[in-house]
Amino acid sequence: MASRALTLWLASKAAVFSSRAGATVADKMMYVCIGSYASMMRVMDSSERIMTEEQAQEFHQLTLRHLRSYVWLHKDGMNPSRRDTPGKKCFQLIPKQHHLWHHAFDILRTRVNPKASQLLSAESFIGVMGRIGRACHRSTVSSRALERYLLKLHVVIRS
Repeated sequence: MASRALTLWLASKAAVFSSRAGATVADKMMYVCIGSYASMMRVMDSSERIMTEEQAQEFHQLTLRHLRSYVWLHKDGMNPSRRDTPGKKCFQLIPKQHHLWHHAFDILRTRVNPKASQLLSAESFIGVMGRIGRACHRSTVSSRALERYLLKLHVVIRS
């Protein structure tokens, strides 16, 4: 949930930043990258478990737009003459987006909403369990981690 809120906030800030008078092509491409990713999330949120043909097509197009714009930003950041420009080094890391590329084509074919078929919150769960596990003694980590996780769930449910 935190990454979703951050993505939507970044998309709104990038829209303003890219529409200013002195915006460069890279600034505009950054907005295309972030904005298309945020729009992908909105399509998933507004869709049922099985997307309509139009929603699947829109998701497909937004995904490919996001991936292409990220590659453009990466290549632009690797340009030796512009490496000292602020923000250029932000896109030197290429995340594993191969999975997202497959989603774009699978959803176009099957129309199954990734929100219904993928464990999008699995990384968050693994992070929570990792933090809990590191706080436990290694001789009791298996039982204590589960106990602490259940306590955390209890607090969430009660509030």
